[in-house]
Amino acid sequence: MDTPHFQVLLDTARSLPKVLLHEHLDGGLREATLLELLQARGLPAPATDVPGLVRWFDERAHAGSLVEYLKGFALTVAAMATPQALERVAFEAAEDARFDGCVLAEFRIAPLLFEPFGVPGDEAVSALLAGLARSPLPSGLIVCAMRQESDAQIARAAELALRWQGRGVIAFDLAGPEAGWPATRHAALLARLLAAGLVVRRLTTTDVATAGDATLTAAAVLGGRITRDPAGSNRSDTLPTGTLLDAGDAALATGDSFTCVLDNTADAAETITLGMGAGLTNRGSAITIAQNTSAVLQFVKTGTATYNVYRLA
Repeated sequence: MDTPHFQVLLDTARSLPKVLLHEHLDGGLREATLLELLQARGLPAPATDVPGLVRWFDERAHAGSLVEYLKGFALTVAAMATPQALERVAFEAAEDARFDGCVLAEFRIAPLLFEPFGVPGDEAVSALLAGLARSPLPSGLIVCAMRQESDAQIARAAELALRWQGRGVIAFDLAGPEAGWPATRHAALLARLLAAGLVVRRLTTTDVATAGDATLTAAAVLGGRITRDPAGSNRSDTLPTGTLLDAGDAALATGDSFTCVLDNTADAAETITLGMGAGLTNRGSAITIAQNTSAVLQFVKTGTATYNVYRLA
């Protein structure tokens, strides 16, 4: 790699204003901070120095095993499990994002994960928000619940989000494994959160592998993520109509917005061109998605069955 050229590209990228979405606080610690927190809490570390810790995480990330991958989160959660550590991690995350040119950010975490270590949910949220507030970067916190937990535990996380709504908590998210743990199981709870004005994140991945042009469903778009295999050729896919989006989420009001990520998972040089369904207006240039790249789309509801569509990335 041409190092000077790469540095110019990196500096240019950092200088561009960005919005950071859905950033995992327990998945983005500085390696040096993690090692220091593990040592301070007397917890075993998988390496004795920062380079070794970086290698350990890289091996977990590329092990081809979800069990191995999740060992990293078990390590970070244990290291973060004091109010002081939570505040520090949140502050450093915000500062790192600001250094990378972000002008607005949202961070996410499941605060109840720290209860087994003796940190109550409210104390965890308070510490995290205090850390974010120390940085000049405008930001908010998404409170997560784990789908595989009991209904009672998920309801507790939702109540936690509601208690801190308007004080730094901006949304509620169902995180964790999707297969076998559908969001519909908590329909009444999610409706209550929406009625209270709290944004609800319900990311669901839909796989599309149609050997031909496809019309994407409202459920797939509202789910938040679509992986699309063009299956042998370039494709011209179409987003659903505004009427179908309205029917898919009756809680959406004029002015509300949501995002959807569309991944082109082609194993060859196959491009996806995205067209608008009736009632949708593309507020940018033509949307094309090359092999192994993604498009982040923001949908803004402008009226009954009408939406503006913006490509954010």
